[in-house]
Amino acid sequence: MATNKDIHEFAVRWFEKYRSPSTSEHEVEEGFADECFALGFEMDCGKAFEAAFPDTNAFNDYEALDKIIEKVQDVNLLGSAIFSQWRYVTHWAEADLLAPQYRKWFIIAFPRLAVLTAENGISPYIFRGSAQKIQITSNNIGYGPCPMPDDEVEQRLTITADGCVWFSGYNFDKGFGKYEKERTRNFSIGKGRLVY
Repeated sequence: MATNKDIHEFAVRWFEKYRSPSTSEHEVEEGFADECFALGFEMDCGKAFEAAFPDTNAFNDYEALDKIIEKVQDVNLLGSAIFSQWRYVTHWAEADLLAPQYRKWFIIAFPRLAVLTAENGISPYIFRGSAQKIQITSNNIGYGPCPMPDDEVEQRLTITADGCVWFSGYNFDKGFGKYEKERTRNFSIGKGRLVY
């Protein structure tokens, strides 16, 4: 019989696969069903999950799942829903598990399964401690016309625990990783202001 530790390790490992942008479709298919059977999860087409959360559409829609996920308290119910969702996508929908609507569903479900099976009941994905540095990068490169060399395409903001702030704006220049720093601004907001 599977232990909470076994299920926790399963949840964390598969969450990491779905979260990683470098994961291939093959990596989220191979061995998954065998692990689910070994952990005692049932493939019931999501019937038990739908019965537990009627009128929510949470089995079929990641946004609906996100609204009720904190209400899910039963490890086997959630594990079986994950198994059933996987089976639905791979066999009946004949879709890509990493398509945005399915990937997001799994990214919501697996962390909840990890919390429910954690020894301390705390998510392994919540940062604890004091932030030393935060860096935010925004980039407006996408599909469409190629930017002109002097168009600003990226901005970076860095804030450290001692209150130092660095802002930089980058022009397209030669493009794709060869941006040119066009403007910068450095200043201080004072120590101890970096809180969350």
